[in-house]
Amino acid sequence: MLVSAQVSSTQTWSFQDLRGQVDAKDSDDHKLFKRSVRRLSKDPVHLDEELVLGAERRGQDLLAANTTHLDTTLVYTHEARGIKIYERRTNDAVLLHGATSVSGSVDSIMDLFDMGTTDAFEATMRQVLPGLFYEGATIGVAGATNVHWMSLYGEQTSDSVRHDMVFLSCATRYETLRGAAVPTSDVVSAVTHGSLVWHSVPSKNFLPFKARHTQCYRRYISRSGFTVESSDLDENVCRVTFTLELTQVDPSNVPLRHWMEHAVVTALSNLTTQCRSVNLKLVPRSRWTQESKCHLCKKGFNLFHLLRRRHHCRLCGHSICNECSTFVTIESEGMAQKSTRLDSTRSCLLCAFTETPKPHKEHAAIVEDRGSLATTSRSSNEDHRPSRYDLGRKSSHPHMSSSVSSSPRMSFRRSMIQMP
Repeated sequence: MLVSAQVSSTQTWSFQDLRGQVDAKDSDDHKLFKRSVRRLSKDPVHLDEELVLGAERRGQDLLAANTTHLDTTLVYTHEARGIKIYERRTNDAVLLHGATSVSGSVDSIMDLFDMGTTDAFEATMRQVLPGLFYEGATIGVAGATNVHWMSLYGEQTSDSVRHDMVFLSCATRYETLRGAAVPTSDVVSAVTHGSLVWHSVPSKNFLPFKARHTQCYRRYISRSGFTVESSDLDENVCRVTFTLELTQVDPSNVPLRHWMEHAVVTALSNLTTQCRSVNLKLVPRSRWTQESKCHLCKKGFNLFHLLRRRHHCRLCGHSICNECSTFVTIESEGMAQKSTRLDSTRSCLLCAFTETPKPHKEHAAIVEDRGSLATTSRSSNEDHRPSRYDLGRKSSHPHMSSSVSSSPRMSFRRSMIQMP
């Protein structure tokens, strides 16, 4: 006989309560460190003007390196999940850089980076770096500039291997005046750019503890963060970059570089998912078209040929062949429950690699109000076994490299993420 226990509200442990119980098993050094973090998260240090001005300058430098003064030392390596990946290695530093296009305005994207309090910071990082973020706190504040402590799971996802860092963040919006991006705090100004810079600061000024206290391996980030740039072609699409540079590291450390790439791809993929149009709906079966030829490559369908069978794009309803289709991941919220789930559904290549796919005018309809958000997944004829980091692969579809890639929307997408 199965018995389900009834738990009262007073018996339900919050996350903070659970942390307190875990603390009982920690070493004295670690408990001292955690108490200091909690104290600073409740009463953050007020940052001095010099640190704030330095953070603002670093934000402007980060934006310039991705817009007007492109960093030509970056080397393009590959594309993962529609994100162009670049890398730079020096004697004691490794930089990973990702660029993609994201639906939304500069303001709407920058609003996602709420880091002013510990609760807001943890919520933001769990959205941006799920699976990597362990815990963190905002320990210094001064307007849009904050100082944080953050710990991340390392190359091996276990409690015994974690990285941590003490760094400042500074979110800045810019308007364009006489062809130059100028910082603005005016709510009525036309914001065209945004930056969120991350840069390590001396921990002794905030948390003067060593590795035996933090139980983490200290990392140092430099000139890292996000940039957002609006498009002249589409006001609802922005070019977004994420730069992650670690200093005082061995550039030949391959697992570390893979971990950094995983962080870059994860951050930009999750931003894309969050910003994707919430009005995206699936086209019902009753509205699918019954065309005799593929909507993209125009080749006729053949029931007895595996690659020439008729499929349908769930985002526009058109008939497509196997070669011209892929799968997209739908993040949906059920009607009965508030939890989100991931579903894969077939899509034509045009809709899969377009920021805001739209159903065909004569066949558009709404199945159910699922609030679906789509991100590009693997091709229908690729291996669907999940890899450790799932960094994605390039599409090998011949039509993707010809007809679709030459379409106006695909040309726009390439122009949005073009880098040297």
